[in-house]
Amino acid sequence: MLKDVERCIPSEEKYLEAFHSIYEGLTPGHKAILNKLYQHCYFMKDNRRLRTWELSEAAGYDGDSSGQIGHLGAKFC
Repeated sequence: MLKDVERCIPSEEKYLEAFHSIYEGLTPGHKAILNKLYQHCYFMKDNRRLRTWELSEAAGYDGDSSGQIGHLGAKFC
C-alpha cells in the first residue's frame, strides 16, 4: 500500500532563483532547449505537446535530446 506523500511545490520565486543560479553555466544547447520550452508555453496553440525531437532540433542536436533534457533537469534540481 502506498502512503500519501506531501509534495513540496516551490514558489515562483524559488523557481526563478534556481534558474538564475544555473543559467550562466548552461551550454548553448541547454539554453536553446529552455528557450524552446518557454516559447511553447507562452505561445501554446491547441494544447499541443512538444516532442523530444523538436527540442533536439531547437538545440541543434542530430539525435534525440532526452539525455540532454535529463542533464538539464539534474542541474535544475
